Amino acid sequence: MSAYFRCKNKLPGDPARHLPAYFYRQRRRQQRARSAGHTQDSTLVPTVAEIVDSENLIRVFYDLKRRAGQAPGLDCITYDSLGCREVGHNIRALAEAVKEGLYRPSPARRVPIPKTSGGYRVLALRNISDRVLSSAINEALCPLWKGVFHPRSMGFQPLKSVWKLLVDLEIEAAEEERWVLAVDDVKNAFDNVNIDDVLNDHRKYIAEASLLSLIEVVLRGSEGKRIGIDQGSAYSPTALNVRLHHAHDLGLSQGHHLPWYRYADNIVYLCQDMSEGDRVLSYVKDLLEEAGLHLKGKDGAPKDLRKRKVEFLGFKLHARNGLVRYECGPGAWQGLRQDLIEAHEVEDPPARAEQVVTGWIEYLGPAFENRAEELPAQIRGVASNLGFREVDTYTGIQKRCNRALERWRMYRKGIRRRKGELTSQ
Repeated sequence: MSAYFRCKNKLPGDPARHLPAYFYRQRRRQQRARSAGHTQDSTLVPTVAEIVDSENLIRVFYDLKRRAGQAPGLDCITYDSLGCREVGHNIRALAEAVKEGLYRPSPARRVPIPKTSGGYRVLALRNISDRVLSSAINEALCPLWKGVFHPRSMGFQPLKSVWKLLVDLEIEAAEEERWVLAVDDVKNAFDNVNIDDVLNDHRKYIAEASLLSLIEVVLRGSEGKRIGIDQGSAYSPTALNVRLHHAHDLGLSQGHHLPWYRYADNIVYLCQDMSEGDRVLSYVKDLLEEAGLHLKGKDGAPKDLRKRKVEFLGFKLHARNGLVRYECGPGAWQGLRQDLIEAHEVEDPPARAEQVVTGWIEYLGPAFENRAEELPAQIRGVASNLGFREVDTYTGIQKRCNRALERWRMYRKGIRRRKGELTSQ
């Protein structure tokens, strides 16, 4: 699935259902540590031994087998290729290599993926063992970064979704009369991250040398890279968040006191007028360039939501009668087409196409308040034109759209109610 739908919560309307198991395990660890008189912070940094515990790595393997992409690395081995005995053998060998400081990632299979905005992004698909280790590191460090990241950073974190960003944005725009949006994203963010800078960011929170060394090996890969982190590695989105937290979030919070939201490398600033939008984009441009990063600049000048529509994260936003409204943006349709094209390359194309359409509808729930009668026919038309005539009927898709819209309404109502309760306290 495309970047819009692959990396985001599949069912934002019920995020509690999708909290990973590590969240609960980490919370139990913290509770036990507090009971023993330890500080909470000491429990947030895992040890290498905890990460590469064989039972933990085996659990991660089967979790990835169930939910992750099935494309093989250079060794052509998939999750399904390995039996129980082979899984145990490979995991034990991986754990021993890491503990002895001998682990090095395998070379990556480079797969170009067309972007919805044009051009390509290159996925680096390493072997299964490398993916398991990267995922285990990401899970183990997530509780640490949860306490570090800015509340306005929304991407790749438990209980942080695009829907959460949209609700917070619309509440703040209305309450503060900030209807001018300045939108941009970081140009080729993954490819331009300086790994030395990322590691220096990590050292501010992690003291254990062996863990820092393991993170460095994973980020640099078999190539020993200095610039650029893998798209396709489970820890790369978190590492990018760490870098942008220091390169963007902290500097912006200190230099400009205006609302903003960031989802990975996509950023939106809520401004009172056009001149404030121009100033903040200029400030952020200079801020990021100090870190060797650059704004893409393709979204153009700031726009007043009351007069023009703004595309952000696959949605088209506009304001009417003091409320933010949503439509499916061109990027969302391009993403749907690209995902359906890629569905032809898997073992069961019709099943993958069904997953693609379902994920697309779930993600775009807020957009189904507008042109609701036209959208099911458009969705079926896109699928049919790409060879998937067996996708659900018009009525079936309409019901799915209505359910996604209802989940969005309930989710938005819940967030608004909780914010109102906090405000009144």
